[in-house]
Amino acid sequence: MPPNSRPRGPISVDLAEETADKPLSRIDFSHTGLSEDQRTLANWVRLHFVKDPWELVPGDPKGEFNEEPIAPSGMPFFNLSAEDAEAVTTYVLSLWRDRIPMEYIVPLTTPRPEPELKTAVQRGRAVYEKFGCAGCHAPDGTGGIRNFNYVNGTEPNLRKVVSTYTKEELVEKINKGVSPVDKADPKGPTPSLYMPPWKDKIKGQEMDDLVAYLFSIAEKQEEW
Repeated sequence: MPPNSRPRGPISVDLAEETADKPLSRIDFSHTGLSEDQRTLANWVRLHFVKDPWELVPGDPKGEFNEEPIAPSGMPFFNLSAEDAEAVTTYVLSLWRDRIPMEYIVPLTTPRPEPELKTAVQRGRAVYEKFGCAGCHAPDGTGGIRNFNYVNGTEPNLRKVVSTYTKEELVEKINKGVSPVDKADPKGPTPSLYMPPWKDKIKGQEMDDLVAYLFSIAEKQEEW
């Protein structure tokens, strides 16, 4: 992955700077079940793909050890197979070290031609994927990604909510984002996930296409 396309953003950490090169002294292994000789950076990263991140990084939801309550990890529970977890771990570590074991190097082949996206909906789905909307709202827009102490429990199902907006309202919502989101327990921790403002990243034709795609998957409202 080119340096200028490494994962980074306002919600999650930069995987190259904060994970691939994370000192062991900054890792709390107390919830991992790893023995002393197993407490390596690679094992720490790998566990995030096979165990529930809420177990690994439980935070401090009741504020027992910190001045303010802290929500558990906002990372989804991927529950990958051991083989897939090992492959993704190797990739994450390579973001900093740029050295990948030979078994994970894919032989060079003729590049596949880019799919021809003829309609606004097709292009909009590509925008949805490009900017990682599926990370919170699922690949098909049905949501379901949990968010600790969020008033709705899980991230919104776009198929159900998009049709409650006009095009102008939806564009404004995407541009401004939603931060902070409402808490289920006002005294509890701030939910880890929220929608950042996209006004500086999704513009012009890409915004038009994204909105076209979102309305294409929206459930129609009943007419009275």
